[in-house]
Amino acid sequence: MQSFYTEIFSGNKKARNFMNRAFLANRIKLFSATAFR
Repeated sequence: MQSFYTEIFSGNKKARNFMNRAFLANRIKLFSATAFR
């Protein structure tokens, strides 16, 4: 799934940075939700 997005936004650095930031934010949210329940 991530490689799919990376291929789509490989030419658009701003879009790729936005996707990476959203992806990391979701990972951190999931981690904190599971770790500190």
